[in-house]
Amino acid sequence: MSQRPKADRRPASSPQRRADSLSRGPRRTGRAQSMSVPRDAATPAVTTQDLMRVIQQGLAVNRHVDLLRWLQGDVQRVLPHEILLACWGQFGAAGFHIDVISRLPSIRTLNVIDRNIEPAVHRLRERWRHGGGHAVKVAIPTGIAVTRTATHCDVADMFGAMRVALVHGLNDQRGRQECCYIALTRRPTLPPITPRAFEWLLPSLDTALRGGAHLPIQYPHGPATIAANGAALDPGFTALGLSEREAEIMRWVRAGKTNHEIGRILSISAFTVKNHLKRIYTKLDVRNRAQAVARLAIQ
Repeated sequence: MSQRPKADRRPASSPQRRADSLSRGPRRTGRAQSMSVPRDAATPAVTTQDLMRVIQQGLAVNRHVDLLRWLQGDVQRVLPHEILLACWGQFGAAGFHIDVISRLPSIRTLNVIDRNIEPAVHRLRERWRHGGGHAVKVAIPTGIAVTRTATHCDVADMFGAMRVALVHGLNDQRGRQECCYIALTRRPTLPPITPRAFEWLLPSLDTALRGGAHLPIQYPHGPATIAANGAALDPGFTALGLSEREAEIMRWVRAGKTNHEIGRILSISAFTVKNHLKRIYTKLDVRNRAQAVARLAIQ
């Protein structure tokens, strides 16, 4: 008498059973739960532990080099970016300061503030203000346009390659100024959690930036300040009787710009620049550009 084969006691897998399994989701484990929503497979999830580690690291930032290392390290998981603009001051007639943090070649503060970046900052800041004070993600399909000159054209190229801006800020009531932070990236898309992660990270970022040493032109009562139009105005200029426009022109003369280049930067004609220079020479009692620069150097 033949024996019947033993029945397989494992439960059969049916479409309904698989659907029920998927609806219940993954089993809970002791690992930190992810804060992210469904994401691209190439982008790792951001966990609470990641965020706490980044915040803890930010407390140890004391120098500009420490800040750069921090921003290029674990911060990239929370806030992916290639360029970070830190802007603070009074975004009106009084003007504001800009600090630039990036590993990209030539993307340095002094190079960027010479490129008329202020209009783009104002536009992005307005998007944040209209967002009710929450971090906003702004698509910039054509990048950010900055002034292109004969030198450092790669600065304009790199800003033009940016595709997304993350913008957030805060109001410093004690210091009576506003702080706006803009993270720029070439990535066309970012995880949906990124704006909220920016909000969580901002207090640590703001504290780290305040703790680092600034450039001389970034101190309110230092040798220079950035006006609303982005020009660095030396108090010595006004002591010599130069107007704000004349001070702007002399700043660019001191930087080695020609009349034509200065006219393009300030949106005036080279002939107007020449007329301003004639009045400047009279006020400084000099005959040419070299003597004018030398006269300002000893002021």
